[in-house]
Amino acid sequence: MEEDDVIISGTHMTIEKDKLEKMNENNFEKIHDNEYENIYRSKCSGILLKTPYYPYKYDIMNTSYKYIPKVGDLVIGIVKTKKLDYYQMDINCNCECIIHKIDSFKYATKSSFPNLLNGTLLYMVVEKINLENNSVVTSCINSSDVKSWINYENYLGELFDGFVFSVNIACAKSLIGDRCYILDLIGQDIKYEIAVGHNGRIWIKANDPLEINLIHIALKHSFGKTRAQMNVLWKSIYNLNKKTT
Repeated sequence: MEEDDVIISGTHMTIEKDKLEKMNENNFEKIHDNEYENIYRSKCSGILLKTPYYPYKYDIMNTSYKYIPKVGDLVIGIVKTKKLDYYQMDINCNCECIIHKIDSFKYATKSSFPNLLNGTLLYMVVEKINLENNSVVTSCINSSDVKSWINYENYLGELFDGFVFSVNIACAKSLIGDRCYILDLIGQDIKYEIAVGHNGRIWIKANDPLEINLIHIALKHSFGKTRAQMNVLWKSIYNLNKKTT
């Protein structure tokens, strides 16, 4: 199995341990066979490509909108319900997701923790995946971030105002890439904030609702575009708006 190979969901294949370490293991299920070792079944279809962000592992890229959780992924979640010790979250996957009220927010205590309403948006990191009960635990604490949820300066946490929309998973991963020219291109004309989740959700915030709409249109049509194509597309969108206003 090499880069650019087409993978079909349900295909059984042999993957050596050294190769598996370079891949997103969540896309494969190990088959226990007495005769053969290192047999895996693919969970999804797509093209095997290297992700454009650290640690640059190989992943099955496709245009699916359904997210397969992986520890360490950044996700945008929506509060569904409030329980005694945790919140149930929607992260666009086929499993239950929770975030603890105290343990998952830096400096939160029993007497002081975020009181989140249903529908609240959170930018979180996938902390743990429990295969036995098909559940995911997320957190708003990053080991490299020493700031608190209280002062609203932590880049993980509640996303205020703004606008959220969905793109396919591969598009979201391309926008998270280290050399994503699309976001820099838009930033030359508009000041804005953005949070991109591996789960296919994007949150944007700008000073003007019209600017938010322009960014939304550009990002929805950005997938698969070259630098030259995206430059033409963005300038067309931006200049057309200037003429009409």
